[in-house]
Amino acid sequence: MKKWKKIALIGGAVVALAGLVVGGIVWSRRGTVSVQVGTVGRDDLASIVTASGEVKPPPDKLANVNANSFGKITQLLVKEGDRVKKGQLLLRTEDIQQGADVDAQEAALKTSQAETSSSQAAAESSAAALKTAQADLNQAHAKLKQAKDDFERGKQLFKDQLIAQQVFDQRLSDYDVASANVQSAEARVTQAQAQYQQAVYNRDMSKARVMQARAQLVRFRDVQNKTVYSSPNNGIITSLPVHMGENVVPGIQNTPGSVLFQVSELSVI
Repeated sequence: MKKWKKIALIGGAVVALAGLVVGGIVWSRRGTVSVQVGTVGRDDLASIVTASGEVKPPPDKLANVNANSFGKITQLLVKEGDRVKKGQLLLRTEDIQQGADVDAQEAALKTSQAETSSSQAAAESSAAALKTAQADLNQAHAKLKQAKDDFERGKQLFKDQLIAQQVFDQRLSDYDVASANVQSAEARVTQAQAQYQQAVYNRDMSKARVMQARAQLVRFRDVQNKTVYSSPNNGIITSLPVHMGENVVPGIQNTPGSVLFQVSELSVI
């Protein structure tokens, strides 16, 4: 056998033997878990999780503002993405009718207040007239008492023939006149009382109309204020689905009104 053939056979045997050794090692280690070793120390653990979801702020940091009245948007002062402050004016809707109602009611209130002032003055005047009538009645009663006393003394004197017929007749006439004056004064007091009661009634009714007019004015102003929309909190306009000139409608029963804008505080999500 030639020398090169011997070398080739020996090399093949070595390669085969090495393959068998490696294969045996791999076969013996099947199912074995590899272990990483390292130095123990304090460190942060990091983990990445992939999932589907929606990122948004907590409910108390998000506010949807809906329409409170019918009307066309006449003023839009922000755009989506703007940062706003609580109370900042953001939007207006038309308020022609609401403004007219407020103006008319303010005029009605002023009229009612003027009527109240007049009726108050009338009540005070009637009270003064009643006092005067009562004073006149008291004076008439005093004069009647005096005339009656004079008449009673005159009767006795005339009976004793100590005064003339003419003097007695005068005393009788004075007594009759004093009695008539008392009746007249009593009638004036009754009339004055009726006038005072009527004046007080008119005054109280006028005051009630003023209160009613004020309540109506508060209602009309509230309706007008509902055409003005401000930011309910600090945050960013995260949704603005309306535009200038668009008509919006308020909610009815359980149906919410048109959504005007959304303000979100994104410091916490």
